[in-house]
Amino acid sequence: MSQFAGKTDNIIKQNLLISPTLHVDETGTRVSGRTWWVHVASNSKYTLVTVNKKRGIEGIGTGGVVQNYTGTLIHDC
Repeated sequence: MSQFAGKTDNIIKQNLLISPTLHVDETGTRVSGRTWWVHVASNSKYTLVTVNKKRGIEGIGTGGVVQNYTGTLIHDC
């Protein structure tokens, strides 16, 4: 892993947390024959993508953004 990967993740997360609106979504994918979930949190400039065995708030929460976000969440429901 690059020495900058952690710094880049933190910059993305910090910028998502201060955004007035945040777009979130999830979609299933197969990993070793099982369904895992790809979670996305984004604004107009930054996107954070994580993959987790769990879906919903439990899965997307592992990205460290949604549970700390206080603005308006936008999703496809």
